[in-house]
Amino acid sequence: MISLVATAHNRSEDISSLAEQLDRALEGYDYELILVAEDGTDGAAKIAESLSHKYPIKVVCCDGKGGSALVAGLNQARGEVIGVIEADLQHSADKIPQLLKALEDGADIAIASRYIPGGGIEDWSRKRRVISRGIRMLALLLLPSIRKVKDPTSGLFMIRREVIDGIELNSTSHKILPEVLTRGRANVICEVPYTGEEGAWGETSVKFEDQVGYLKRFPSLVMRGRETRRLIKFCIVGASGVIINEGLLWLLHDVAGILLYPSSAIAIEASIVNNFTWHELWTFRDRRGGSMLTRIWKFHLVSISGLLINMGVLAALTEFAGIHHLISNLAGIALALAWRFSMNTLWTWRKTEPDTSSCP
Repeated sequence: MISLVATAHNRSEDISSLAEQLDRALEGYDYELILVAEDGTDGAAKIAESLSHKYPIKVVCCDGKGGSALVAGLNQARGEVIGVIEADLQHSADKIPQLLKALEDGADIAIASRYIPGGGIEDWSRKRRVISRGIRMLALLLLPSIRKVKDPTSGLFMIRREVIDGIELNSTSHKILPEVLTRGRANVICEVPYTGEEGAWGETSVKFEDQVGYLKRFPSLVMRGRETRRLIKFCIVGASGVIINEGLLWLLHDVAGILLYPSSAIAIEASIVNNFTWHELWTFRDRRGGSMLTRIWKFHLVSISGLLINMGVLAALTEFAGIHHLISNLAGIALALAWRFSMNTLWTWRKTEPDTSSCP
């Protein structure tokens, strides 16, 4: 069973053509078209209902717009496979069989992509090109978990139900794919080349309020992103390491009178042991595959390089700038922290990222 969701906002004239194209593209499939009438002012619901005797159309009336309307439609979907398509005919229904083939071949999400070889944007106005590329770049910059996806703002995609089953989506924009990619459970993501065109009935309007709603959603997606939460955990663990590092340095050097640099090395090693333990149990708990011994030596290699950064900054600021050694040590810790998070995420507790491939 395939469920396709589309919203109709001032697009009543396109509904008949959309239904006809989908029925032709999905010949032989059991499917339903869920059409969400966003405000009911242009007669879209009545037109869709008049076609329901010919096509498997289900009309959902919704007072909300944008993402809330799409979510209302997704909540009504009964299919094992769920798709989203624009109702303005800018997306060719002929691509849907290719997306379904990608799912049949093992993909969890199949995306019609404009930014892979074979894809593109055709006859778009300069305004729309700028907006589309700008929003795409913003998504790739702020949402690390989807950086391998070339077109994370596509309006035509299909997913397996289990990707979002049990997840409460609350997008405020038609651009709902970034939330699906960020919060969904997908291991294999496939992109199918697609050339975007203007709607068959003229240039698709790029609504300012919809773009604003999309941008407003970004902070929440960033905070909900797995790697952002991981960074927060990493910093908390790092803060505990700072306390141990600074406290032991003070105890060994200022109280016990041990030389500065041996004291610093001992303090750093104590913080390394503390940090590894907490990262293993908390920060990277979901990435503990393979041998812990391998993770230990990798963590120590990363930490040794971080130690060199830490001590180099400590020496430079203390000896050459005349800054108090505790303040210099804090500066070294901050620089080493950025290095350690990057290397530990990408190497020590490396996770196999969702497979994203261009599907012929």
